[in-house]
Amino acid sequence: MFLDEIEVHLVLPWRYDIQIYYTARSTWPLEKSVRTDIRVYKEAPIYFLQELNQVSYNQTSKAVNIIRNNLIRRYNDVIQT
Repeated sequence: MFLDEIEVHLVLPWRYDIQIYYTARSTWPLEKSVRTDIRVYKEAPIYFLQELNQVSYNQTSKAVNIIRNNLIRRYNDVIQT
């Protein structure tokens, strides 16, 4: 039996300059025994990506800007859901 593939692309415009791209790929028709490949890509200004990395990898850092921390926390919540 020849199986085709299906690929689905979704874009979440999270803020005016930040987009989250989702790509899901699997065989078609779907089967429980076949793994689905899901990838998440981010597109954002470099300053935002650098702050994400700083907060993600350095848990002990004390951030000065509460608004920035809330923005990054909300972004991480969206990525993890």
